[in-house]
Amino acid sequence: PPAQRGWVSALAGLGFPLGTMVGSAVVGGWLTSEPARLSALAAIVLVTIAPFALLIRDPQPARAVPARSAARAEDRSRTPPAVARDFSFVWTGRFLVVMALSLVQTYLLFYVRDGLGHGRTDAGAARGVAELAIISGVVNVAAGLVAGRLSDRLGRRKAFVAAGATIMAGSLVGLALAHDWTVVTVLYAAY
Repeated sequence: PPAQRGWVSALAGLGFPLGTMVGSAVVGGWLTSEPARLSALAAIVLVTIAPFALLIRDPQPARAVPARSAARAEDRSRTPPAVARDFSFVWTGRFLVVMALSLVQTYLLFYVRDGLGHGRTDAGAARGVAELAIISGVVNVAAGLVAGRLSDRLGRRKAFVAAGATIMAGSLVGLALAHDWTVVTVLYAAY
């Protein structure tokens, strides 16, 4: 429902921070051997997918649609969704956020180990990355749920999106300039 779009969006957005948090903890913190890490990740995938595979039934095929309705639906399907201005903004924004997250995650281990000197070894840096991911995941999940509820209550979505983008951008600039582990932890949590 339109009155709950912020809350539903917050719930839908839980996958990335929770996945990053659990994956980083398993791979970077708790397990030390590659076979154990890969086995744990495989088990996590199975455990999280099994309930959906076992409990959710596929919908029955829809009955035939009268020719006139099908023609109208086909005409609407030819209009590209990118024509809608809001869709274009959302798609571009989501693309840029995911791109930023992917780039930061890709180089985070090297930044922690080489740029900050935290951990001094790959294993120590991996524990640092896991620590950052867990702290960031908790903060991001809580902030997303609170912001989603507030945006529904206030009926203002764009202001929350703009505030989130500003916080992310500021955090990235701060991360590029920071040399202290505590500062990096706070900025990464905000990111």
